[in-house]
Amino acid sequence: MNKPLKKLCLASGVALAFGAQADTFNVTATVDNAITLTETTPFSIGSIYITAETVQTVADAALLTIDEAGSATDTATAETAGTSQIVALGGATNGVLSISGAAPFTSITVTPATNTDMSHSSGSPSVPDIVINTINVWDASDTTTTAASGGGTMTVTTDASGAADILVGGVFMAGDNASASAYEDGTYTGTYDVDVAY
Repeated sequence: MNKPLKKLCLASGVALAFGAQADTFNVTATVDNAITLTETTPFSIGSIYITAETVQTVADAALLTIDEAGSATDTATAETAGTSQIVALGGATNGVLSISGAAPFTSITVTPATNTDMSHSSGSPSVPDIVINTINVWDASDTTTTAASGGGTMTVTTDASGAADILVGGVFMAGDNASASAYEDGTYTGTYDVDVAY
């Protein structure tokens, strides 16, 4: 009577061993590397009076600074031997760049990159450019933080929706190697790049 029971138990054990199974399952990811950067307020240095640098190099030219409050500060000349002038006449406006589509509550690195100097709408090569010396950026939620400029970096932290704002200002210079009166009235336009990344 005991032998058949023993055989039954062994047979049951073999059946369990053959019942083991290994399966393969998928793991997926959706890559979304893009952070959207939108200009919500165009950057303008406003109306200015400007004369070109006729004696010294561009390094000695007059400067115009737009700070994080949109205030324009003009320096008649950087060197006593310089001849150029810039006078702010009003209307300067900080640029505002809005980040969206980023991860919530995440630090984003902001880097001002390359610039193209501001040229007259006529395209005439005889009219000097307004030189973009430096583009500066600030965290719009805390402008007391140090600005990033000239390829330096700063960080902003996104909100619950993955958004943040950046303020833009900069330093501008009169061109050189031209007669003082070479600047013509009209609109001057240049470009600047700002990189954002995790």
